Amino acid sequence: MERLAQELSLAAWTFGLNAMGDSPVDSAGNEKTGTEATALAEPGSQQSKGKSSKAKSGARKVSDDARTSDRSNRGGPDSRSSFFDVYKAGQGKHIRTGTAVGAGVLVLAGANFVFEQLAIMVDPDRAWTSWFQMGTALLWLVGLGVLTWWLTGVNRKSCDFMIATEGEMKKVNWSTRREVMGSTKVVIAFTLLMSLLLFLVDLLFMTFFSSIGVLREVPSVLSMFTGGDV
Repeated sequence: MERLAQELSLAAWTFGLNAMGDSPVDSAGNEKTGTEATALAEPGSQQSKGKSSKAKSGARKVSDDARTSDRSNRGGPDSRSSFFDVYKAGQGKHIRTGTAVGAGVLVLAGANFVFEQLAIMVDPDRAWTSWFQMGTALLWLVGLGVLTWWLTGVNRKSCDFMIATEGEMKKVNWSTRREVMGSTKVVIAFTLLMSLLLFLVDLLFMTFFSSIGVLREVPSVLSMFTGGDV
């Protein structure tokens, strides 16, 4: 029984080496003999240890490469070299550009507002008034401009949010021109029908309240449209 167990163990180990390319059987199908076959079959042999070490080294390298790639895709420290490098530059272009343009318009309007308000608040007769106005407006432009750039091009959370927003917008099934025209016609027809129905109900109520003496005089239908007495 012990010999059978040893043979089974040796056969299993030989099968594993065969799967790794180190079979104790040569290309002609003849079994290797002597120290060569023993070195291949023994689990604790130098060749087995070397193979295991190479496998671990390869797995470690693949893991490091995957970690580096994932960090680069997420915009980690290795993906940008300076403040002016755009985070995930190829993604979410439309949303990020539109956000930057809208923020730029607001920043310019705010700078103009600050400039005009300072002209009222500060004594215009002083020599430094114009410099103070321009400097404050310029500081406003630079500060909020940098903030806009940081939100739309550098900050990971805000950029990922805008990228995800554009991705969701691409999933929207927009209506065709034919569908929009058909829906518009339905809305217009329904609005006209409801207007006509409410007009008839109004006439009915006026006639009813006039008959019971609540309304003394009922205007005619023509006078409702012309505004005169007919």
